[in-house]
Formats: sequence, C-alpha cells, structure tokens
Amino acid sequence: MAFCLNLRPRREARNLHVKIHRYWDVNPRGRLMSVNIVFVDKKGDKIHGVITDPDAIRKHRKYLKEGEVVHISKFIVGPSIGQFRPTKNAYRININFGTRFESVGENFPSAQFDFVNFEEIGEDEKLEDNLKVSFISYLYLISDVGMLVVSSMNDNS
Repeated sequence: MAFCLNLRPRREARNLHVKIHRYWDVNPRGRLMSVNIVFVDKKGDKIHGVITDPDAIRKHRKYLKEGEVVHISKFIVGPSIGQFRPTKNAYRININFGTRFESVGENFPSAQFDFVNFEEIGEDEKLEDNLKVSFISYLYLISDVGMLVVSSMNDNS
C-alpha cells in the first residue's frame, strides 16, 4: 500500500488507503466540469484528486463523502499542474472510469493541518501562491501543569 507522498508517475504501486478530507464540484455556468477531492493518508499527508470524465463522476459519486475512508486502485498519477493546487503535493491523482473505489470502515485522524513558520506569513516569496492562511495563532506559554495558552492575531489582550 502506497502513501500520498510516495506516489510518482509511472510507478507500479497504484493502491491507496485514504480518507476523503474534502471534495467539491466545479460548475462554471451551471455545467459540471469536474470533481476535486483532497485525500489524506494515515500519516496525514495529502494529495489532490480530480475526476473530469462525466461517466466517471456518475460512477464514483456514491463514494465521495467527506470523512469516508476508501481504498482506491487503478488511478493515474500525474503532475499537479495549474495555478489551483489545494495541496502541497507535487502530484495529483487523475480518477477515470476504470478507477476502483471500495469503502473501508476505518477511522483516520480527524484534524489535518499544514503548518508554516510564523515568520513566513505575509512574506509572499516564501508562501506558495495557492496557499491561503485561514487561522493565525502562536504558542504563548506551556505551564508546569500542561495547560496550553494560545493567543491569536485577533486577541486584543
């Protein structure tokens, strides 16, 4: 079984055991163009998945539930191209009609985050263009009893 960061184009391992972290339809002018998926493996690594074939979308839609753990096989790994890249992974999964999904009753970690150094936020040349900062916080103090005190940028105290 491969992990998201081990996938490369033209490699033999074409089986993934992943959780569907997020998925959304792309509907310009009311016409379904593609389905985009962010998969996360047990290590917490992510990879972008895309379905563009209308027949494949109809076939696989029943498996696309956020939080669902699935086994995927017979997909194509290609470079993550274009300006929109929802993961840092250099590759993406292209899902076609022949791709196989199987639901697996298993729990994966529920929260997934991509952390950057606090100093890098706001420095355009250090953050990738497609990445957006959705929450800014920094660790202020950890006391002897293990209590975590967090201060956010919106904290006026």
